[in-house]
Amino acid sequence: MEEKKRCSKCKKTKLLTEFHKAKNDKYGYHHYCKKCLSDQKKKRYKTNLEYRTRRKSYQIQRKYGLTENDILSMIKGQDNKCEICDKEFKSRRTTFIDHNHTTGKVRGLLCPKCNNLLSACYDNIDILKSAILYIEKTAL
Repeated sequence: MEEKKRCSKCKKTKLLTEFHKAKNDKYGYHHYCKKCLSDQKKKRYKTNLEYRTRRKSYQIQRKYGLTENDILSMIKGQDNKCEICDKEFKSRRTTFIDHNHTTGKVRGLLCPKCNNLLSACYDNIDILKSAILYIEKTAL
């Protein structure tokens, strides 16, 4: 006869094979069965994701003065494309708010690569012009 254990969450008695092993438990098995543990992790992930989304929206509003609706309007106004390279945004998560680091004024929305490009040159026009000259000079 196989050993059984009672799940602390669903209160059902189940076979030990329905529990994950745990080193810190005196019986060597987790207190929750695999199904209850999976459900708990899914719930925690969803709650955490909602929290992170709310926090990100709050940070954007605080830093740039933009609501999620403002950003969606900007995306629509840019035809869902990056202001620099004109490539279509894959998702809202890959849309970066470009702003002037001196004044804080929002300039538009960029894809990750174009956002990194401006960041790498410190928004310095002379560096960008020099990079253009370099590419033109070394083009094959």
